[in-house]
Amino acid sequence: MQIGMQVLIVDNSQTTLTALRDFLTGSGFDVLSAKNGKDGLNLLDRNPTCRIVVSGWEMSEMSGIEFCKAVRERKNYIYFIFLTAYSGTNVVQGLEIGADDFITKPYNPPEFLARLHVASRIIPLIK
Repeated sequence: MQIGMQVLIVDNSQTTLTALRDFLTGSGFDVLSAKNGKDGLNLLDRNPTCRIVVSGWEMSEMSGIEFCKAVRERKNYIYFIFLTAYSGTNVVQGLEIGADDFITKPYNPPEFLARLHVASRIIPLIK
């Protein structure tokens, strides 16, 4: 894993944003956060080196599904992870529309980090 690799967290819950920001910052990531998909897209525009997104499913302004689709339309590949309490058919739907991974809440911290490490290995392989 690259120390300081940027991760964008997008979630409508300030509690989730704060907890994830603290956890990921403490794990060596450079964390950006947004409360909805529109703000997330604006942050990606201003931070083109950010290549990992962790997004909630239900958000105001733009749903997680809409946000994922908008991220997939960008020219640079961005590794997209849904982090949500939903499971089952939502996992299939999320992966089918373009997500790379799906983590259900409550998340297991070591597993979450392992999935981010996978993202950091895959990103350099994609041009």
